[in-house]
Amino acid sequence: MIMTAGGGSQGSVPDLRSMITMGAIGGGTDSGHGPGSDFGVIQETNTLDTGKITDWIGRSNGLAVRLAKEIARTYYGSPVSYTYWQGFSGGGHMGWTQVTQYPEEYDGALIGAPAADWQQFRLADSWDEIVRKKVAQQTDPITQGQMTAATAAAVAACDGDDGVRDGLLGDPRSCTWSATNNICGAAGAPAAPNCVNRIQANGIDTMWDGPRNSHGLRIWYPYDRGINLGTSTTTQASTVQVMRWNRADLTFDGNNLYQDRESIALAAAAGVDVTNAVTYEQEAVLTAATTARLTSGWQRDITRARDLGLKIMVYHGTADSAIQYRNDVDRYRQAARYYGTGQANFAAIQDWYRLFLVPGMGHSAQPFLPELMAWVEDGVAPDRIARTSGFPVVCSFPQKAIYRGSGSTSDANNYTCGGNLDADPVALCQMPSTKFGLEDKAALNTSETGIPPGQCKKS
Repeated sequence: MIMTAGGGSQGSVPDLRSMITMGAIGGGTDSGHGPGSDFGVIQETNTLDTGKITDWIGRSNGLAVRLAKEIARTYYGSPVSYTYWQGFSGGGHMGWTQVTQYPEEYDGALIGAPAADWQQFRLADSWDEIVRKKVAQQTDPITQGQMTAATAAAVAACDGDDGVRDGLLGDPRSCTWSATNNICGAAGAPAAPNCVNRIQANGIDTMWDGPRNSHGLRIWYPYDRGINLGTSTTTQASTVQVMRWNRADLTFDGNNLYQDRESIALAAAAGVDVTNAVTYEQEAVLTAATTARLTSGWQRDITRARDLGLKIMVYHGTADSAIQYRNDVDRYRQAARYYGTGQANFAAIQDWYRLFLVPGMGHSAQPFLPELMAWVEDGVAPDRIARTSGFPVVCSFPQKAIYRGSGSTSDANNYTCGGNLDADPVALCQMPSTKFGLEDKAALNTSETGIPPGQCKKS
């Protein structure tokens, strides 16, 4: 049996035909609600319908898998042999809930680009836009041409870091190319209108750096270099949803969100009504205090799943422009720390939980279910997965694909898995963030992730 769910907040029954063509029983629900980003969560009394949120996050699928098993038993006269979860994006989000709350129902879970920690990462969707807003308060807005030129230059500068020049960044965290290289008049900078001034360059670097609080500490993860970000200066609908859920108020205007207090002051000086203005830091604190735990779908303690023998495969593209892939690296490291011996011990979890980063891939579902099934049913752990398009080989984190040095760079046979992405100090120091619930404090999650305090001068 293969259970699944659609993307986003769902609201419709997923297409089950692919499961049926595999000869499996397919199952899924509409997550207990109709379509729409708010799906009736905010009631007339300005309260949240927590029941609907709980159904959406995973309760509906937890109940559905039990019903589907009973139907199968009645129809076929015998129980199902194996039960899998296969979900991508929002379906990956719900997959984590199945793993943490209903592990006894599954033998394996394939979780693709999960939208877990929904409220926090959706709030982070606004970062690029509110940084652009602040830039536009001080100088000319950043254009699409300028952003495209900066992205191309960053990729060109860091392309060979993974041993292959293929237009893809193997691990964008290790790329530190600065948009200040594209300031008009600098050697190698593009000509006008695609070069930038210093304020614009600092703005682009700030987008790539991610949300930070008033203490200079990262609150959440950015969309990395290599992703050509759009030019919208209007807060995304997903972020508006976050702010409205936080306040249980469908009328709250997402344009009240600003990068920092300086940006609010600039708006006030320009005659903008800032009565309801909030900084990213303030909204992050409110998110943690109101809706974040309710919508998370993930937790470090997945001991029940481990003890029941459930196999977990998570994958994510490093050029995903819809969900920050670093979120999954953070979860994996936290799990390795939780089950390690005082530090992040990946060997302690790889018998039952593996992460696969797909270099250069955007927000795309992958057909990795056969590898999961072989792991569950035949005991063949997936160390590497060959792909038919894009980057040819995906390795189990923290290993990476290493080109042998000869032959086609698109041939999987010319790569081995090895090395340690987690050993790169530049990449590793991109990971610490503020502790949950302390987004406005000078406190990093070093104890949760096992990254020693003081190892990174700037985090």
